[in-house]
Amino acid sequence: MINLLILSFLTVLFHLFVGKNFSKFLGTNNNTYFDLSLTSLFGLISLSLISLLINFFLPLNQQTNTIVLVILVLSLLITNPNFLRNYKSKIVINFVIICSLGVFLMILLSKIYTPDAGMYHIPYINILNENKIITGLSNLHHRYGHISIMQYLSALHFNYLFGINGIVIPLASLAIYSIVLFLSNIFQKKDLSISNIFSILIVIYICWKMNRYSEYGNDAPGHFIYFITILIYLNALEVSHKISEQTFYIVAFFSIFAFLNKTFLIFSLLVPLICLNRDILGNLINLKFLTLFLFLSFWALKNILTTGCILFPMPSSCLNLSWTNFEGLSNVYEVSIGSEAWSKDWSNQKDNILPYKEFLENFYWVKFWIHNHFIKILEILLPYIGTIVIFIFFLKIMNKKKQRERKLNFKNYIPILTVIMIGILVWFLKAPILRYGYSYIVSFIALSTALIISYNLNGLKVLKEKKISKIIIFLAIIIISTKQFVRIYKNFDVNYNNYPWPRYYSETLENKKNNLEGIFKNEKFFYFIPKKSYCFYSKSPCTSVEVDKNLKKKVNKYGYKTYYF
Repeated sequence: MINLLILSFLTVLFHLFVGKNFSKFLGTNNNTYFDLSLTSLFGLISLSLISLLINFFLPLNQQTNTIVLVILVLSLLITNPNFLRNYKSKIVINFVIICSLGVFLMILLSKIYTPDAGMYHIPYINILNENKIITGLSNLHHRYGHISIMQYLSALHFNYLFGINGIVIPLASLAIYSIVLFLSNIFQKKDLSISNIFSILIVIYICWKMNRYSEYGNDAPGHFIYFITILIYLNALEVSHKISEQTFYIVAFFSIFAFLNKTFLIFSLLVPLICLNRDILGNLINLKFLTLFLFLSFWALKNILTTGCILFPMPSSCLNLSWTNFEGLSNVYEVSIGSEAWSKDWSNQKDNILPYKEFLENFYWVKFWIHNHFIKILEILLPYIGTIVIFIFFLKIMNKKKQRERKLNFKNYIPILTVIMIGILVWFLKAPILRYGYSYIVSFIALSTALIISYNLNGLKVLKEKKISKIIIFLAIIIISTKQFVRIYKNFDVNYNNYPWPRYYSETLENKKNNLEGIFKNEKFFYFIPKKSYCFYSKSPCTSVEVDKNLKKKVNKYGYKTYYF
């Protein structure tokens, strides 16, 4: 446990160190809890970009990752000789301690969400740790084509300091930085502004549904970042009706990071577009814009090399390359239409089971979706909406005496509401599972409610507003901490090989590596398959699905592998 606590502390420091240079690059240097949270998240963004670039040329193994860690820390100390002295302030120390404890509690005796994690999240991290970028990798498992930038970030934390346990830290870190950011935004505001109310309602949702490490997978990180992107935009609107260049780039980096975490959050890229104005456009070609362009470009190049498509599994984005799977087993058309059909409840047909294409035509799927997925969505969202109603009544009670009314310029919020609604519409038409689009839905609920409250409940006294903020923060910390302590208490008597870290070698309590079978073709090694269950973190490349018999493999003189037809 001491080891977990120490590594949590060192990880938070590392992210803060790395983010310091990145935030300086963007021009943000204030020492508040909000800014320190942003700085740490910037650290994750910059590390994800670094890991992506490195993997084009090197595997993200212990040696490489340790060298990267040392170079990053030394470069910061050289370029900022007063960094450590400046970071001795009470607020920085408190931030590091709070986040370290949060990461510690989030990870302690947690489970890794077994199906998806064991099937492709963790195996992909293993692939990154042992290989340079593999061309045509999605031909071994089509889910390797919908990978998240979090896998790269996790892979980079496998070094001599953190060891293999380092791969589980970034996910918990991102969640804690996000929670602290929203709580600090609530506390530092002097009134119940729209961004403040939005933050409160997002925190309520986090307390209700986004508090378990085991539930995060590849979905939650992108949704956390999407919420933050919206918040930064709302904060900027309250300062000035004209978005500054600095805000534009902060929003742009976060929206891209959200998209790279979850492809379906591509509509987050519309947020920086609505920030554009004449001043920003006049100075668009600079190092910051180039960094954004390179981030997206290298991700697109990675997608092309691993899948043959810019956006997998979108057939229209696929190029006619030797490794692009147009006709074989798990081809891009089958994956695309199959993924959409399953998200629309294709599996719940009982009689007269239609093939994917017919099921999707003419909104035939809606009646099945309503009777299953929609009911599940309501079961999750209705308690959240009920809590919001209680919150509104609470504000009404607190707001018996009104001060001078504040005018709400609703027109300023139409662009961001439109962006959110576009996301909801496309989500419903293409992939209406809650875990794909809940950041769109929750953002809409939270922002709409914030606008209604701001319009109808003007002029709360500052004293009472501060009181409300403290109450919300206190309750949020109590709820999230209690849920973690209850989970830890229930699992405390469970002893397994990797105690107290999550199990990533297998789903067994012993956490032993799953037995793998090597598949050979023409007497040459082809890939691994698990003898039972999923691959988890074992040997690479590993796949737990049937592979097309026509698939071929070659390795060039530089060690680059290609799976092709």
